[in-house]
Amino acid sequence: MQIYTDFDGTITDRDSIVLLVQEFGGGDGYRRDLLSEFENGTLSAAEVIAEEVASVDASWEEVAACLKESVRVDPTFPGFVNWCRESSIPLCVVSSGLEQIIAFMIGDLEVPVVAHTARIDGRSWRYHRRPESEKESVVRTASEADEVTFIGDGISDICVLPHVDRVFAKRYLAKYCRKRDIGFIPYDTFQDVRNRLQAEFQAD
Repeated sequence: MQIYTDFDGTITDRDSIVLLVQEFGGGDGYRRDLLSEFENGTLSAAEVIAEEVASVDASWEEVAACLKESVRVDPTFPGFVNWCRESSIPLCVVSSGLEQIIAFMIGDLEVPVVAHTARIDGRSWRYHRRPESEKESVVRTASEADEVTFIGDGISDICVLPHVDRVFAKRYLAKYCRKRDIGFIPYDTFQDVRNRLQAEFQAD
């Protein structure tokens, strides 16, 4: 089995890009308009993120200070990382978000990360998508060789649903799955995920 986890709103208590839009970008109303366009099919999840990032007007130093002040990593995540290592279960963060932010928040845990990046020029931000880091492609390729468990929470995680054997979902992703009768396991913290997986292993 391989485990893939989203970052924003999954490992952290809030989505870092949403925070940046609220604090330095277009604001909540702007983001609601983008989400509406996603839900009616006008914009893809990646296009929503690109628009959000492009609205940011801040230096990296301002953003880093805001992240440090306002975003918290799930306190059970480091223990989950250690458990995966002790159990020889490959764990990878696969995110549609920004590599710079992920490294800033959890780089000390040395978990493999597949993500996109931002090109920052002073106070101007642009979302740079890496073809090799597309979430659906990464997870689909893994699923062809192994059982895949995915942990997520948001709109950018919807694309992996056809390719995973087990999905832990909360927030928007859970609502999406529930509305469409897609099976999922609810969770709040990574301790919940660990407890469920351990129980399944013991049952086997």
